[in-house]
Amino acid sequence: MLSPVSAARPWLRALLWLSLGIWIGAMGLFGAMTRVVFEVVPTPEIAGHLVSRLLQPLLAAGAVLGAGLAVGGGRHGGGGRPEAGGGGG
Repeated sequence: MLSPVSAARPWLRALLWLSLGIWIGAMGLFGAMTRVVFEVVPTPEIAGHLVSRLLQPLLAAGAVLGAGLAVGGGRHGGGGRPEAGGGGG
């Protein structure tokens, strides 16, 4: 049975998963782009600074999305599974 929160806001769960999918895609693109940056930029030091500046916001976004999924997944997810601590009886 769905909780009242998950029944009222199924879009929140979909938005969270969509955001996570976009982040995973961005990390894949970043991996491909990193190789190109090190080939094109004249010195490895400059390339390293560029990659570092781009990687930090991506990692921060992943941490926020992961925390949101961990917190929101318990409230909005479930898919008919019993919640922890709500044993039958």
